Amino acid sequence: MNRSALLAPALLFAIILLAHNDSQQSSYAQQTTDIKQHVSNDRKLTPPQVFAQPANDDEYYFNFRLKHFAPDTEPLIAETFGDKLIIEGEGFWEHNAYTSCAVSFSTNLPTISVIEYGETSAYGKTTAQSESYYYRHLHYIKGLQSNKTYHYRIKVQGYNGDMVVSEDRTFTTKEMPSDIIRIPDDFSGEPLPYTLTKSDAKYVLTRDITVSTIAINIKAHNIELELDGHTIIYDNGKSEAVPAHATNWSAYAHNEKASFGIRHGLWNFKNAKIFNGTIKQGANGGAGIIGIGFNPLYLGDNVEVAGITVDYYGDSVSGILTGNGYLHHNVVHDRGTVVDNRHQGIKAIQMGNSTENEIAYNSLRRFRQQGIMGGGHKHHNEVYSDSFDTNSFLISAGPSGRIEHNKMFAMGYNPVGTGWGSNTVISNNFIYMHGTAPTQRSTEYRRLSGISGMRLTLYGGSSGDGTTTHDNCVYEDNTVVLKPWDGCEQARGIWTATGERAKGTVYRRNTIKVEMISDNINIKDSRITITCIDINGDSNEPAQQEGEAPRPPHSVPAIFEDNRLIGNAHLVSYGGTYGIGRSTRFYRTKLERIENFDAHFVPFRLGFWFWNTTDHYMIDAIPGEGVDIEQTPGFVGIGYQEIFYGQSKKLLIVGSRDGKPLANTDITITAVGRMPIETKTDGDGYVTFDMITVRHLKDRDLVSRTDYDSYTFSVRGHKAFTISTNELQDRSDITF
Repeated sequence: MNRSALLAPALLFAIILLAHNDSQQSSYAQQTTDIKQHVSNDRKLTPPQVFAQPANDDEYYFNFRLKHFAPDTEPLIAETFGDKLIIEGEGFWEHNAYTSCAVSFSTNLPTISVIEYGETSAYGKTTAQSESYYYRHLHYIKGLQSNKTYHYRIKVQGYNGDMVVSEDRTFTTKEMPSDIIRIPDDFSGEPLPYTLTKSDAKYVLTRDITVSTIAINIKAHNIELELDGHTIIYDNGKSEAVPAHATNWSAYAHNEKASFGIRHGLWNFKNAKIFNGTIKQGANGGAGIIGIGFNPLYLGDNVEVAGITVDYYGDSVSGILTGNGYLHHNVVHDRGTVVDNRHQGIKAIQMGNSTENEIAYNSLRRFRQQGIMGGGHKHHNEVYSDSFDTNSFLISAGPSGRIEHNKMFAMGYNPVGTGWGSNTVISNNFIYMHGTAPTQRSTEYRRLSGISGMRLTLYGGSSGDGTTTHDNCVYEDNTVVLKPWDGCEQARGIWTATGERAKGTVYRRNTIKVEMISDNINIKDSRITITCIDINGDSNEPAQQEGEAPRPPHSVPAIFEDNRLIGNAHLVSYGGTYGIGRSTRFYRTKLERIENFDAHFVPFRLGFWFWNTTDHYMIDAIPGEGVDIEQTPGFVGIGYQEIFYGQSKKLLIVGSRDGKPLANTDITITAVGRMPIETKTDGDGYVTFDMITVRHLKDRDLVSRTDYDSYTFSVRGHKAFTISTNELQDRSDITF
C-alpha cells in the first residue's frame, strides 16, 4: 500500500503546505507609532449604503454586518474600546515601494477611511474610500514617480459621523534598481505563467495583469516579489490543466499548470516575500478540493506576506495557504459559500504549526468557514465570519499558541470564536456573534447548530484517540457577546470541558454576555443551551448510567476567577451532550441579569438526561440586581447533580495557652455531612479554605438543600473549636 494512504487527512494537508518543523523568527517587531491627529469638521465621507435587494450571500452579509455589528448595537463595544474615535498607533505600517506606498492602520472603533495625498501638503488626490466600516484599514497610494517625496494624511469617519484626521506625513518612493527583474517587461516572448527561477533575486510587477489560469509561479529560493500596488486577476479563463472529473487535491497541488494567483512552485522552495498589491479570482470561478486549487496565494515555507488584498469566490477555495512564516497587514475577502469537506475546512488563512509563526494586523472581511488556522501568535486581527458549515472556527489556537487582541465577529450556521490546544494563552480578544442564519446552509444539523465564543472540547471515540491532552490553557481578559435569535439552539459564551486530559484550565477576568433577543427560544428543552458558560466533560469517558454512584472529583478542577457573567437565560450550565462536566471552582464571579424575558432566567442549570454532574463550587459570588443565588438551581434530567455555594475564609488560628498564632500547624476543618479538610496554617498562623454554606442536590426525583450550620476546627493537643456558620462568616480569627 502507498504510505501516503495511511496518513491522516490533517497530516496530508500539513505536508502539502510544506509545514516543516524548522521555523523562522518573526521579522516584524510589534511597535507603536505616534499618530498625531485631531477631530475635524472637513467635508464628510460618504456612508456606505445597504443593498436594497442583495443578489448573493456576500451582499446579504454586507448588509448584516453594517447593521448588526455597529457600535450602538452593543454597550460593551464602547466599554471595551471607548466612545471617542481615535487612529491607533499600534501596528501602524507604511511600505513605500517604487511607484506606490501601502499604508495600514487601525482605529479603536469601526470607520470608513480614505488617504489624501500629493506632492505637497495641499494633497489633491485621494485613495478609494473603504467600502464599509472596519477597525483595520489598508490603502494603496498608487501611480507615483520613483524616488520622490509625497505628503499624505489619513481621514476616518465613524458610524455617528465623527471624523478624525491625522497630521501631515511624508514618504519617499524608492529608486528602481537596475538589477530588479520586471514583470511582465523582462518576460517578453515567454509563455505564461510568469515563472520566477532566479534565487536571491528581487522582482517587481510593473502593471496590472489578467491571465486565464495561473499568474506567477515561483521556482526559486529567497525571492522578494513587490506588486507595487498593482492588481493580478487570475483564473479568468477555462483551464485544461486539471481533468474535469478530478476528485483529489493532488490534481492541483502537484500540477504546476493548475490555476492559482501566485504559487511557490513544487518540492520545497522556501523564503519568499510578497508585498503590496491585490490578487483577485477572475471570471472562471474555478472550484477547489478541500480548499486546494484556485487559491490566490499557495506558498511554501518561511514566507512573509504583507499589504496584500486577496479576493476570491470559487467553490471550496481557501485564501492564503502557506507553510510557516509571517503574515501581516493583509486583507482577505472570501465571497463564496460552498464547503466540500467541513472536516478539512475551507480557510481564509492557513499556516503551518510552528510556534514562531506570526499572523497579525490582518482584516478578514468575510469568510465562509474557517478564519485563521495554524500555530504561533495570532494578534490584532479583525475577522468577520459568515458561517456556512459546522465548526467554523474564527481563529485556531495550535500547539502552545497565543490568540491576543483580536476583534472577531460572526453570524451564520456554526461559528466558533477560538479553537483550543495545549499550553495556550487566549487573552484580550473581543468576540461578538449573532445566532442567526438566513437559510439552511448545511444539512449536518438543523438550520442553526449554534454559536460559541471560546471553546475547549475533549473529543473521544471516532472523533479522537481519547488520549490527546489539552493542558495549561489560560483564558483571560476577553469579552464575549452572543445574541441568539429565534431558532438558535446553542449559544455558549465559554464552552469548556473538564477532565484528566485538561489540567490547568484557567478562566480569569473575562466578561461574557449572552442575551436572547427572542422570546421563542425554549430553554427548558435540555437540548437547547443558552448560557454564558457551558461545562462539559471528556467525550471519551463513558456516560454515567442511571443509578450509578457519583464518580470521584477530577484531580485538578477547572478554575474560574473574577469573571463577569451577563445574561437573560442561564449564566452557568453544568453538564451537557459533550460529556459529563464535573469539578469546577468559581471564585468572585459577578452575576448580572438582563431584565427582559424574566420568566426564562435561572442563574445555574445542572444536568443532562440521566448523566451525573458533581463537584461544583461557587465561592464568593457577587450577585447583581435580580440575581438570587438562594433559589433552587434549574435541574435537568434524572442524574445525580450537585453544586455548593460558599465563601473563602482566611482565619488566624491562635493557641489558648500562650495566645500566639499556631504557625505551620496541621489543622482539620469539618462540617457535618462533608469530607474533612486536612490542611495546614502558614508561617504566620493563618489558614485559608473554602467555607461551604449551602449544597443543592438532585438525586433522581429528590431535590434537596443542605445548609452547613456549623464548622469544627481541630488541632492536635487542643480542644476542638466549634462555631456556627453565621458567626464564622464575620470572624477573622479563632482561639483554641
